[in-house]
Amino acid sequence: MRLKKQGFTLIELLVVVLIIGILTAVGVPQYLKAVEKARAAEAMQLMGVLKDSMAICFSVYQTQYETKCTFTNLEANISGATAEEILTDSFRITRLPGDADSYYGFKFERNNSAKDYSIIGKKRRSDGSFIRNCVPNTEKGKALCRVVAGRNYATEDGF
Repeated sequence: MRLKKQGFTLIELLVVVLIIGILTAVGVPQYLKAVEKARAAEAMQLMGVLKDSMAICFSVYQTQYETKCTFTNLEANISGATAEEILTDSFRITRLPGDADSYYGFKFERNNSAKDYSIIGKKRRSDGSFIRNCVPNTEKGKALCRVVAGRNYATEDGF
């Protein structure tokens, strides 16, 4: 009686490796986009909390805003906050002072070495609206801003 050899042929193994390679080439970029959207959603959620807390503080201490409305003095208890900065795993958030165009604002900057993009939110003096803009700092940041904010990331009215 003859025994049959069992196992996979080289061609079968190459086909499996090829299929895995194609799936990886398609899946990894989609996964990275989903991760970036999640990081941006975290930033937007935190921006909403900061915006509301800052609005309350600003309405109470309008003339003393710069000294009274720091990140450590807000109603929101945010871990990792100093007076001017909040550091999370994903973002570094910096408090922006008021200027001729805005009452106050925040700058969310990706917490990586490339600082690919920043999300800047400001309370406008002209109409009182809170606008957000995504500012790309690298070529990769341009693509990430499109993922985070959509097509209108660079417009004056924000996203």
